[in-house]
Amino acid sequence: MGTVNEALRVKELSLIGQLVFILLSAFPFWLGIYWLLPWLTKSGHSLGFALSASLLVPLLLLLIGAIIYGLLESSSGIKGLSERWHLKPMKWSDGAWALFLLVISVIGYLTLAGISNSFNSRLFGITPPNEFSYVHTETYFWGMKLAGNWWALVVHLGILTVNVLGEELWFRGILFPKQKLMFGKQAWLIHGFSYHLWHMFYPWDILRLLPASLAYGWVIQKTGNTWTTIIVHFLFNGIGLIATVSGIIQ
Repeated sequence: MGTVNEALRVKELSLIGQLVFILLSAFPFWLGIYWLLPWLTKSGHSLGFALSASLLVPLLLLLIGAIIYGLLESSSGIKGLSERWHLKPMKWSDGAWALFLLVISVIGYLTLAGISNSFNSRLFGITPPNEFSYVHTETYFWGMKLAGNWWALVVHLGILTVNVLGEELWFRGILFPKQKLMFGKQAWLIHGFSYHLWHMFYPWDILRLLPASLAYGWVIQKTGNTWTTIIVHFLFNGIGLIATVSGIIQ
């Protein structure tokens, strides 16, 4: 039998169980990006519908999965979800770790961007699917024209929120406590590589995401507070909001 944290009813996952956890949660993204999105766009469906079905639905599934899993392992039902997800009041030290994580994520991503693009395209011919160019441009977001359209910002914020909460609650809220039961002080490293492995459906981004993936593991190990990584994830992914606002007011 696996180890159990009795206070939270968190059950340890075997290595095979962790691999299944990661691969099953990645599969809807593989399916959406490489099959559903091209098929829907070629079939004449609207771009907004195609992107939502292919990318937003998998993100929603992550969030729903985190809620269901959290309820199954919560000590007191819905009221215990924040405890199960390790959502704690922020402390000054959490803020310092959040700043560290943000700096590492930004510097790592920007530093490795050029190397990653050259490495992927020249050696492996890896580039994003053509349909990805429609996700966000200077004039469109998610198939919506930006100029003067503030609804595009609302849609962007909604998708960003689902994206961040889905990933954070699923990985930092659900998976990390299970890995900590098994690996203790080394859990951050296993978690970082697990989170990185999950991103393999974005192979063109995999090199430049490595510093951030490992830093997320390190920071959640140090703080034990999922709010820390939620805030940083929102800020990092939310940089694109600047381009959306710029397109709206152009």
